[in-house]
Amino acid sequence: MKKLIVLFLLFFLLIFMIPRKEKSPNIFLITLDGVRWQEVFYGIDKDLVDNTNYVDNKSLLIDTYY
Repeated sequence: MKKLIVLFLLFFLLIFMIPRKEKSPNIFLITLDGVRWQEVFYGIDKDLVDNTNYVDNKSLLIDTYY
């Protein structure tokens, strides 16, 4: 009988020791890469468009983003 009581107590102790899975909140992280704040608020920078070190096809860039 003592073995049964000990096993019963151990069973309940093990049940309460098992961690319960709680639903964690979903977190969304949105990042922007390569966007200059000047372009967000003021549009395309004409000095960068005219610089041939940065732009290969000036007319395509202006047609797409200006």
